[in-house]
Amino acid sequence: MPEGTPTGVSADADAAGGGGRGADGADGAAGGGGRHGADEHSPPSEGCPRRGRGGSVDGRSERSGAADGGAKGAYVGRHFLAPAPAPRRPRIVVGLGNPGPEYAHTRHNAGFMALDALAADLGVSYWKVASNALVGEVSFRGEKIVLVKPQAFMNLSGGPVKGLCARYGLAAEDLLVIHDELDLPEGTIRLKCGGGHAGHNGLRSLHYSVGAEYARLRIGIGRPAGRMPAHAYVLQTLRGAALEELEACCTDAASVARSVLEDGLTQAMNKHHRQAAGQGDVAV
Repeated sequence: MPEGTPTGVSADADAAGGGGRGADGADGAAGGGGRHGADEHSPPSEGCPRRGRGGSVDGRSERSGAADGGAKGAYVGRHFLAPAPAPRRPRIVVGLGNPGPEYAHTRHNAGFMALDALAADLGVSYWKVASNALVGEVSFRGEKIVLVKPQAFMNLSGGPVKGLCARYGLAAEDLLVIHDELDLPEGTIRLKCGGGHAGHNGLRSLHYSVGAEYARLRIGIGRPAGRMPAHAYVLQTLRGAALEELEACCTDAASVARSVLEDGLTQAMNKHHRQAAGQGDVAV
């Protein structure tokens, strides 16, 4: 068995109450605490966050809080912040999950499920082992696309991904990472680029290993009802209708991932955002 822990939920994630932390390790919204997930209701970004001088992110100065001036860049205080570049088309698609049959039908393996659906759609049938990951390669529109399922536990996902980035000469900006998201309603699918890890230990590991400037495809699993701990919820084995609903959502996520490969992140965001507004079931 690989080392690490199967849950990507922080150890303090199950704390409840006004001053506690949410199930994803982010500060609880009640009792005056902020939440890392607050950007989920913001308009889609045109590019990954870009850090300027003085610790500014996304054109916002931590000292002044001023916003950037859009695509032309802007001065924040005495410093000029260049606009963030358009996101690249992903060359590596990573599905986050835990190895082993005991985790196959859990919410935490939504990334694996979606990647398997994408692999079937692209015709990937052979997986090799490299850098402690299952790796599938396919030629898509004249470019090699690499599909990756890390075989370390969730909180060690960054190591295999870092090794594969080095192997293929790519960087965080070339990644699309598919993962489960407690802070999105069940069945919701959203795209974003960059940002924090919101207490998700798989993302935390990626941040540490390759940086934060990668695209994410987030599959909403909602939060547990009642007093069920978050780690028990994400690792709960699903059966029947609950499993079928998750599998259907992951199939939809695979379609969104293919759209990112075809059109790039920004166009995929715009396309699926419009569809979601009309359908009311898939929000991107």
